[in-house]
Amino acid sequence: RRKLPKSVAFVAKTFMEIGPFFKVYAEYTKNYDTAVQTARKLLKNNHNFNSFVDKQLAANGLEGLTLDAMLIKPVQRLLKYPLFFKELLAATLTLEDETSHRALKEVSELFLEVTSMVDEHTKQMQEITMLWSSVYKKLDKQDGNQFKQIVFHSCRKLILKSDCSFTDNKPKKRFTDPKPKGTLLIFNDMIVLIKTV
Repeated sequence: RRKLPKSVAFVAKTFMEIGPFFKVYAEYTKNYDTAVQTARKLLKNNHNFNSFVDKQLAANGLEGLTLDAMLIKPVQRLLKYPLFFKELLAATLTLEDETSHRALKEVSELFLEVTSMVDEHTKQMQEITMLWSSVYKKLDKQDGNQFKQIVFHSCRKLILKSDCSFTDNKPKKRFTDPKPKGTLLIFNDMIVLIKTV
């Protein structure tokens, strides 16, 4: 059996040190759709922005690429790391350097954890975006913008969304008027009640 090349051991050690920082990709992927939509609008409607992007792509030898293609690269790259380390791990199974092989396995598991966390975060933000879209229709513009600022927070997770009814403690109204409807939202750090008018 051969020893694990030093370069492979170095890659494992380096990625083990920087791997946890890849969790910032959660922020990037959370804002990816909005960034792409904004960039497309600017490219279509803002000549200065369009010219700036073309110059930057040309200056870096990227004339054949679009801004959309550049924006998706970090997301694609993140998904390639677990595959890369899985293949590297499989290719080094017959080598005798158990310490380095274990380090490669740990890095592989770390990147699976990171991509899983980013994926979960992205799904959560998609849920919140859909929620915001459905609730926004029920609110006036000022309340809708305030609601958007409340729910779009990088650490906020939606736990439960439910329709609800409000009751009035005034005895006269309790049984005669229909109960106002609303939406109950339970996040990991707060509860929001939205009364539909």
